[in-house]
Amino acid sequence: MRAFIGIELAEQMVAEVAALMERLKLDYHGWRWTKPANLHITLKFLGEVTNEQLDSLDRSLQTVALQHGKFSFSLGKLGCFPNYSAPKVLWLGVEKGSAQLVNLAETVATCCMKHGFSSDSKRFQPHLTIGRAGNGLKPLVPNNLKPQLQMETTVTKFILIESKLSPAGPSYFNRKLYFLNQ
Repeated sequence: MRAFIGIELAEQMVAEVAALMERLKLDYHGWRWTKPANLHITLKFLGEVTNEQLDSLDRSLQTVALQHGKFSFSLGKLGCFPNYSAPKVLWLGVEKGSAQLVNLAETVATCCMKHGFSSDSKRFQPHLTIGRAGNGLKPLVPNNLKPQLQMETTVTKFILIESKLSPAGPSYFNRKLYFLNQ
């Protein structure tokens, strides 16, 4: 199965981000927008994994979860990967709670490396992907636009998520919840 470890957003935050994407769609063409049901923050992409690999990783991820307390985060400015002149991914950056997300992601990544998963070549940058460049024309980029998002959400768990790809886009299925230390 294809899998990653991520954080779900509260329903209210999903609704607020979905409304922002609807407004952006009117002026910024060339993007394939993330389905609201698929909005999440990826902590670690695992790729193709076997059940044996997941069984081995499971107990260690439970320990990681207990090493971290719950925390809140908010979303802020828009950005692009790799950059504005060659945009491939459009994202909302994490403002409040960024340090806690980085710390959690780095702990998860270290745990995964101990179980044979590859390390990431770049430092984790907490963000929420809201669009990917479509095929064809270079997408228009909402440069210097700072959306007024009022929502903040509390992270109480991270999740092992299965990703099934199809021509209609990915579908995500929660496979295991890891609750943070309360």
